[in-house]
Amino acid sequence: MPVKEQKRRGLKPFARAAVLTAMGAALVGGVASQGVAAAEGRPDNNSWTELDKRPGTPDRMHFKVNKKEGKVLPGERATVSVEWDLWNIWTTFQADKAGKGQLNAAQDLVKLFAWQTANITLNGETCADFGRGQQPATQKFERGKKEGGFNFEPVDVGGLVAQVRNLFADLASGVIGENVVSDFFNSNVRATCEFTVPENPGRMINVGGDVALNNLFGLLRSNQKGLAYLPVQLPKAPGKPTIAPAGNTVDLPEGGELTGKADPGTTVRFKVDGTAYPEPSVVADAQGTWKLRLPSDLKAGQTHLIQATSQKLEGGPAAASDPKIVNVKSGDDPAPHVKQPVITSPEGDTVKPGQELTVTGSDGSVVTPVDKDGKPVGPSVEVKDGQAKVTLNDDLPNGAKVRVEAKAKDGSGQPKFSDEKTVQAGVDKPVITSPAGDVRPGDELTVTGSDGSVVTAVDQDGKQIGGPVEIKDGKAKITLPNNLKDGSQVKVVAKPKEGSGDPVSSDPKTVRAEKPEFYQNVVPTAKPGENSYLDVNFEPKNGDVTSIAGKTVTLRAPEGFTFGNVSYVVVGHNGIGKGIGINNLVQRNDDGTLAVTLPPAEEMKATFGDDIKAFKLSITAIAKVDASATPGEKAVGEAKLDGFTPVPLKGTVVEK
Repeated sequence: MPVKEQKRRGLKPFARAAVLTAMGAALVGGVASQGVAAAEGRPDNNSWTELDKRPGTPDRMHFKVNKKEGKVLPGERATVSVEWDLWNIWTTFQADKAGKGQLNAAQDLVKLFAWQTANITLNGETCADFGRGQQPATQKFERGKKEGGFNFEPVDVGGLVAQVRNLFADLASGVIGENVVSDFFNSNVRATCEFTVPENPGRMINVGGDVALNNLFGLLRSNQKGLAYLPVQLPKAPGKPTIAPAGNTVDLPEGGELTGKADPGTTVRFKVDGTAYPEPSVVADAQGTWKLRLPSDLKAGQTHLIQATSQKLEGGPAAASDPKIVNVKSGDDPAPHVKQPVITSPEGDTVKPGQELTVTGSDGSVVTPVDKDGKPVGPSVEVKDGQAKVTLNDDLPNGAKVRVEAKAKDGSGQPKFSDEKTVQAGVDKPVITSPAGDVRPGDELTVTGSDGSVVTAVDQDGKQIGGPVEIKDGKAKITLPNNLKDGSQVKVVAKPKEGSGDPVSSDPKTVRAEKPEFYQNVVPTAKPGENSYLDVNFEPKNGDVTSIAGKTVTLRAPEGFTFGNVSYVVVGHNGIGKGIGINNLVQRNDDGTLAVTLPPAEEMKATFGDDIKAFKLSITAIAKVDASATPGEKAVGEAKLDGFTPVPLKGTVVEK
């Protein structure tokens, strides 16, 4: 047969002879290479990440974890794999490539002669033994076809002989294809171990692989071993928990409860005499309060050193409290006498979220604010000299019922309770801080009040005319409608966000439809150390802003404020303004005042032209609140303009 025809039909003579030699050697008992098998190829799965191997691990051994980032977290389930690349017969014959066709009998032929097993270890332990006491770990030989991990399938020997005969006939005639090897010999074996990452695994888990290769009916054997690193991402430890009440020693009955504080949302457990107890456990509430019974194996007459440990829900290192000596008492011991606690302050039937309560009771008893179901709504405190102060949680809802529970320090006896009080989640009185003085139709009001409260502008009849708006960072803005009548009054009403509770109203403001020509438009409102701005307007009745060109405006900052940069804006009837910085026109006097000399009329016209049809000029100064300023409305400031009545300037300092 011509060489050209041989190439068209399949393998070159040299390559075909090489395959025949290799297959013939296998058929009569020879071995082409250890590890040849018909396992499936290693998958290209983006959810698996290859791990770094330790030196000395064979090149054909690979380790992976089913985490894209290649790291595991304490407490989570993870799967690692060890894979061994089987021998690729075609790499022996790189000089000659096969043509197109099929190789069917070779797969069965190799399966008859070879099998493999693989095992995984974690930190030197078998997969099944790792993490005992947690969710069981399981190992699988995923490429195997038979229980026990053997990569071996029985074949029909008679059919095999027939296939091999046909195979050799095809090889001899040159019709074997170029893809035969990639289908059957470029393969691997793979074992996986699914396990739970321990709560405190350290920063690294050593993953070991042991692949046993058997060929020629098991007459030739080889064990290939290697190691890889599995990184562990450890979350930071939470804050140090505490056990209440204060002191080094506490007496409790069997099954008695300890309480304390921990980071909200963390899991609290006990460590007794240095031994960690996985149960009982409890999750600290939103205020960080926890309550937990003693483990059942702590019996009366025993004394133990107990710590509270706090751990994030995602695992990681735990923080431990200072140790407390706990004397476990018998239930037969006489219970100490505990008086009924009395809330002496505040007086009345209502309390506020976050409020401090003054309680009287028996010395040495422990008092805790609780809700109607007995759940703590604040930390426990020991009564000393007949009195204690407890603080309610900040998140108590309006209308909730609270009382104070008193118990013996050792937890024995029945608790006593104070009279009940109702939570009134009230709001602070809102204050209209801007504009100063009377308001005008269309004005924007700046309102201060309680964060989270909702404010609404109403007229003198209580009809809503603006808002509602939620107060954030101590303030909110509401725009008045343009159709308010001269001489009418407006005020702002504040309510809790959920709508319950009594509304609180601001002082009323009078509406003046006719505006003065020179007035303060914006009152600076900010917290100590923060910036706001102050704005004074000149709005001439004749509409000619150039009538004050060349004049001087003198500004004195309100008490507790300091002026920064200054600019002015000319505003047209269409609401569009054009502004320019005028720091070069500002004289800063020794008494702290600013003297702003406005440009001449020609310069103003050249700057802004006639297209804006100006009707108002605003001078704006950055106003910074002094760091030591006290909260409240500030006066003393003043704005003077030649030929006009001086305007008092105000500012408002908001609580931090």
